[in-house]
Amino acid sequence: MNATGYPHLVEILSEAPMIAPMYYIVSGGGKGQGAIITRGREKEIDAWHIDSTQPNGWWRLETNYDHWGPVPQGDDRRAPGNAHVQAVGRDNMNPAAMFVVMTAWTT
Repeated sequence: MNATGYPHLVEILSEAPMIAPMYYIVSGGGKGQGAIITRGREKEIDAWHIDSTQPNGWWRLETNYDHWGPVPQGDDRRAPGNAHVQAVGRDNMNPAAMFVVMTAWTT
């Protein structure tokens, strides 16, 4: 599988048969090129793209739970993770800040 660019990569990862369900987190070099692709064995279940026209749409947070469903009781990593990203803010996000977000305790 050789992708010719970001759109082609998303297409390949969305359509190619897989052995097991999984998440792909992909990005490209252009503005707005980022998505989390939720895969079933045979096809894409969801593609959650960066969408800077939406509030907080400039990032996507994946916690190994489908973003459209509720978090498991006693294991909410989503709310703290989103709060960490919001606390840093878009203008202050850089690799060091992202590392802090990714390694922050989730409660």
